[in-house]
Amino acid sequence: MKYPFLACTMAVALASAAHAQSDRPTAAVMDTQIAAEARAAQSAAGIPEALRLEIENALRSSRRFTMLERNAVNLDMAFAEQELADSEFSNSGNVRSGALEAAGYVIVPRITEYRIGASFEAVDALPGMYNRRDSARFAANVRVLSSTTGAVLYSSEDEATYFRTVELVEGRTGGPARSVMEGLAEEVGRSLGSDIIEFRFPVMVAQVQ
Repeated sequence: MKYPFLACTMAVALASAAHAQSDRPTAAVMDTQIAAEARAAQSAAGIPEALRLEIENALRSSRRFTMLERNAVNLDMAFAEQELADSEFSNSGNVRSGALEAAGYVIVPRITEYRIGASFEAVDALPGMYNRRDSARFAANVRVLSSTTGAVLYSSEDEATYFRTVELVEGRTGGPARSVMEGLAEEVGRSLGSDIIEFRFPVMVAQVQ
C-alpha cells in the first residue's frame, strides 16, 4: 500500500530542514593557538584540542550554525579521500571532489595561561611529612573573524581554576592529575562557545510599557 500523503509530508519536512540549515551562518573553529606565556601547553597532548572541540560542540549543539571542518588532521584525511575519489583506483562512482565551502565566521581559540603544580608545607613534629596544595589555572581567549575581510568581529576570554589540599603526604611528590587541566580546558571552551552564540544571536529583552 502506498502512502502519498506521508511521503509528501516527509518531503516537505526534509525540504524545510534543509532550508533552515542553509539559512544558518557558517562557522569553522581553527586549531588552537598557544601564547608564549602558556608554552607549557605545547607539551600537554590533547589539551589544545579539548578547548577547540568544546567551542565547536557548543556551537553545533545550539543548532544555529552550520559547522565546517577545519581541524588540520581531519582536513588532511578529507583531502586524502578527495584525491582517492579523483584517482584511477576509485570505482565508487562518486561525484568528483570540489572546493571546500568557505566559512562565514573563522573562530580562532588561543590558550593564554597554563599553570599546574603543587606546593608543600612541612608538618611540625612529623619529619618528612607534608600537606600538599594542588593548584591549576587555565585561561584562553577566542576571536571571531570575518572570512571575507579578516576583521575581528568579536573577542572574548575566560579562565578556570582548581585548588585541592591533600594532607599528610610523604615527601615532596605528587600533584594534580592531567584530567584536572582537561576539565578546566573543557569548562573554558563551553563558556567561550556560549559567548559566541550570544554575540551572534543576542537575547532581545522586551520592554514593558
